[in-house]
Amino acid sequence: MGKIAIELVPRNQEVLEQDLRQVKEHFPQIDTINIPDLLKFDLRSWDACVQAKAHFPHAIPHLRAIDFDLRQPFPLTEAFTKAGFDSILVIAGDQPQDMSRRVYRTSTIELIRVIKTEMPSLKVYAGIDPYRTGIKAELDYVKRKCDAGADGFFTQPFFDLRLMEIYRDLLAGLDVFWGVSPVMSDRSKDYWDNL
Repeated sequence: MGKIAIELVPRNQEVLEQDLRQVKEHFPQIDTINIPDLLKFDLRSWDACVQAKAHFPHAIPHLRAIDFDLRQPFPLTEAFTKAGFDSILVIAGDQPQDMSRRVYRTSTIELIRVIKTEMPSLKVYAGIDPYRTGIKAELDYVKRKCDAGADGFFTQPFFDLRLMEIYRDLLAGLDVFWGVSPVMSDRSKDYWDNL
């Protein structure tokens, strides 16, 4: 079996600590935690990943490209080095609900390129969304991310196994974490239907 990463939501340090301990206890084969950067919570993904590294050898923070002003030096180089991160995930980032929060016109491709230049040994993952556009357009976007320096990919969850098989064949040779998500309630279904 390949590597398995589990995504944990960083609601706060206490809840995250409980989640980390629970995963460690019930799923000892998991060695990688990835944590999204969600603006509705105060705990940033990279701070949550420092906490996760106390339990797991690999913790992958998500970086929202629109949060970074590339006219300035990348602000997290020293923090990432100190934390010992070996991987990150760069995503575009949704526009904030609170319009007082500053965002920039930084694309994932631009941020990947800057990070790979400043930290060439850092493994940079990018996202694949099988439902964002058609397959050809998404694969073209994957190629542009690879050209910018992406080392691998995390997919959004697949809800169609045949579509997942198609992507598996088309992405052969790439390092991919395949997204799956349990849909165990109407609330969960509504979330994914409306994403």
